Amino acid sequence: MTLVLAQGLANNAANHNALVALDPVPAIGALPPNFNYNISTYTHMTILWLIQFYNEDFQIVQGDPIHLRVEKFHSFLAAF
Repeated sequence: MTLVLAQGLANNAANHNALVALDPVPAIGALPPNFNYNISTYTHMTILWLIQFYNEDFQIVQGDPIHLRVEKFHSFLAAF
């Protein structure tokens, strides 16, 4: 997992500093522990954690507001 990818997209210093490396590395195809299927409730921190878990930025860029981050994550899931 790329901690740096998630840290680079953190919306503030507190979220940046709260991210830690995942251990152990998840298996391919695994869902995050306690995966919340209610995407509309996601926070910036939830999205950052998913970026790290999947090692994917979901086309999110720094400065995207939470509603846009959620929309981009949803689009990523809908593509599968």
